[in-house]
Amino acid sequence: MVLSSNKKSQPLEATNIKITAQQAIDYISSHPHILLDHPHLLAEIMLPFTSSPASLVERQVKKLREINKELESQVISTQAAERLKRDEYDKGLKFITAIIGSKSFEMFMLRLEHQCLKAKLKNFRLCLYPNAAQKLIDQTKQYRPNFKILSEEMANLCKNKIVMKENIILGPQREAFMQDIFGNYTPEMSAALIPLRGRCDYGFLAFAAPHSKKYVPTTDTTLLQTLQTVLPTLLDSFVKH
Repeated sequence: MVLSSNKKSQPLEATNIKITAQQAIDYISSHPHILLDHPHLLAEIMLPFTSSPASLVERQVKKLREINKELESQVISTQAAERLKRDEYDKGLKFITAIIGSKSFEMFMLRLEHQCLKAKLKNFRLCLYPNAAQKLIDQTKQYRPNFKILSEEMANLCKNKIVMKENIILGPQREAFMQDIFGNYTPEMSAALIPLRGRCDYGFLAFAAPHSKKYVPTTDTTLLQTLQTVLPTLLDSFVKH
């Protein structure tokens, strides 16, 4: 896939959607595993917004991953674990937010979503944690009329495949979940996870695997490469803003 580099700032598709930087940060605070799974990708995304070296960014995120694994391996109460995680995540998020800048991050998310729409990337789907399926269907219709990638079929698939529970799906459980939804689960797919800028507690965007017959595959391109193809055009637009 080749995207033309357009330096001219483009209007956002969904102009009726308003989100503050704090809302974006709050969302990521409650979904830290999305940031922690692939520090190298996070570092790549953050680099255009910072003068800090990539190694420093990646090291900090890896540290948060280690804390997360350590907490998960300890036999402690759920409440205590959540409190400890939140404390550590808050520290890490302050570091990440300081590097990106809250306003920059807000614009980055807006423009990434817009660039995907503009490039007509049909090979991505909205995937849900089970208890959010109907909620997100309703709220997508209300708040995101231009973002038509959610289907009741997908929501039902999520409900049928995963035991209904409040917990965020992590580790092997999430890999099994992705395997059920997409068939071929690859590291590239996991690396391409992007926080969903929306009004749902449990949700994420995932670039669908090229094997999906429902979408036209990009010519021999991995999901991570697809994301990297989108970013330069996105950043061209961002820099001019």
